[in-house]
Amino acid sequence: MVIDRRTIRTQAAIETGFIEVLSQKPLNKITVLELTEQINIGRGTFYSHYKDLFDLYNRIMQETTRTLSRLFDENYPDPGTDSYEFFANQMITYVDEHRKLFTSLMHNDLGGKFAIQLKEMLMRKVEEHQNITGTDTREHGRVSFTCSGVIGLMVDWLDDKLAISADDLSDLVAELIVNMYA
Repeated sequence: MVIDRRTIRTQAAIETGFIEVLSQKPLNKITVLELTEQINIGRGTFYSHYKDLFDLYNRIMQETTRTLSRLFDENYPDPGTDSYEFFANQMITYVDEHRKLFTSLMHNDLGGKFAIQLKEMLMRKVEEHQNITGTDTREHGRVSFTCSGVIGLMVDWLDDKLAISADDLSDLVAELIVNMYA
């Protein structure tokens, strides 16, 4: 299916406007009318692209997870490598550059769905890249613990509860990953 430029621009405008509104108020307090007035489109236009606001939220969440998955694949070092600085820097830089998106998704996380989706994706990717099988419960536990910790650090950092620079956070994440394999 080929999507024309107008459709791409309209969806991008809807998503950008949605993240802006979502950064100001909870998802359950936003209406389609409010969003469409904010970005100056008709409600029919919104509904031609999305079922409702939850559909929009879920699609943004899924696309964000897919993007992080691609970044992971492009930057995760080969097994046996003990240098994760570049990888961690690329991931944290992306989050920092899209801070409003991540903060909005985390704060409006429907039952922890976004955090869970991120953790599952990270765990799956680490286990694939490190050749960890489902029968190795000890290693699976280490990966689970580390991924949870990284996501927790990221949330605290996004919420300004962890007052460090993006570079320092990247160094800390790289250190945690190395410790997972120590």
